[in-house]
Amino acid sequence: NKSVKFGLNCYVGKNVSIGKGTIIGNNVSIENNSIIGENCKINSGCVIGLDGFGPVIKNKKIIKMQPHYGGVKIGNNVSIGPLTNIERGTIDNTIIQNNVAIDALVQIGHNSIIKENCVITAGSLIGGSVIVEEGSWIAPNSSVKERVKIRKNSMIGYASNVLVSTKINSLNYGNPSKQYYKK
Repeated sequence: NKSVKFGLNCYVGKNVSIGKGTIIGNNVSIENNSIIGENCKINSGCVIGLDGFGPVIKNKKIIKMQPHYGGVKIGNNVSIGPLTNIERGTIDNTIIQNNVAIDALVQIGHNSIIKENCVITAGSLIGGSVIVEEGSWIAPNSSVKERVKIRKNSMIGYASNVLVSTKINSLNYGNPSKQYYKK
């Protein structure tokens, strides 16, 4: 697509689709089986679609890393800050839906789903198979444990460690996070 703009030193793997009007910064790696929608901005130093972390342990020794066969699917109007990593899914895709804003230095684990109109701010760690529902906001330097669900319109406070799923329309913060307010 001629309307896609690339910075310097970018890598694009096999079976990659990038929608019109998307801007890719410098030194970005977009790995195999990634789909990026229209009018997205992927800032410099991002890695989209590498395998996630998944050691297979036998007799207290790492014998291999778990293979990943899925991809990454990014919707339209998504902004991804510099040095962010979005891992591909193990079987299905890791999904970032439309109108999502992801800040710098964010890690999104394999098989996660970030639904529409969410904001994930700087330094946040999203474990594997996490679901962040519509309209949620995750503050800087927060972490979300694997398989946790951040329910619709939830807010996660600064530097929180989310170990259990939240309730809809709730404010959660602390280490471990607790629910302090429900709209």
